[in-house]
Amino acid sequence: MEIVLIVSGFILQPQHKQKKKLTNAIKTVWKEVELQCQFHGLAHFRAVETPEHYEAPWAKDTECQALIRVVETPEYYHARWTKDTERHASFRAAEAPGHSQARRTKHTERHASARAEETPERSQVRHTKDTESHASVRAAETSDDSQRQSDVNTRRQSEQRCVFTHNM
Repeated sequence: MEIVLIVSGFILQPQHKQKKKLTNAIKTVWKEVELQCQFHGLAHFRAVETPEHYEAPWAKDTECQALIRVVETPEYYHARWTKDTERHASFRAAEAPGHSQARRTKHTERHASARAEETPERSQVRHTKDTESHASVRAAETSDDSQRQSDVNTRRQSEQRCVFTHNM
């Protein structure tokens, strides 16, 4: 019989080759998890005995981390999460005020230089090409299509106004 543990959503399966060692290792892990969960008042652990779960590729590292997380209290988890958030905030605070602006400016300048290198004729050609493609689409549509689209747009705007008025 193959036993797999799921602890807080993580599948635990020791990487032993022999079934006897595997069963003993899982029993040892299970006892430890059960004791820790009882000690901390946690109840989300269960045994699963399906081959599909056993064959799922999980690393030993994940098993250890899952065991650590299952015995971790919610307050401790929140403290760790807050600590990470504070660390990121301190990185942002340490950044010089001009650094963020410089990064944004550099990006804008890169786009501006690309536009500056473009000749006026090239810009006009691109603009004309776009206009012509839109014009060809409009020319291909019949007056009935145009009227139908106009009616749809008017109805949609009317519905949006009604919803907005209702929500106020």
